[in-house]
Amino acid sequence: SAKTAGTYGERDIVERAYADRANYQLMVATGDNQRIKEALAAVRAKACVYVGHPGFPESIVYGYYKSFDQVLRYLTYSDCNLEIEGLT
Repeated sequence: SAKTAGTYGERDIVERAYADRANYQLMVATGDNQRIKEALAAVRAKACVYVGHPGFPESIVYGYYKSFDQVLRYLTYSDCNLEIEGLT
């Protein structure tokens, strides 16, 4: 949806199509970070199904990845965020 504010504080909201989004927090082996980045780069322009957890259907999003960021890096594992922009 598009939201705008006028000069005198009035708000206009135009409702538009909605798409799912997801932010997955991951813990991965530090040695796997480069492999994960390469796998995501290989599908950067392709729509895919992303599954946060198979036991939670609401964590499934069809779309493309928007970002993959390492939050903290430890000797044996890294905390990462994977952001998905949905198409449906």
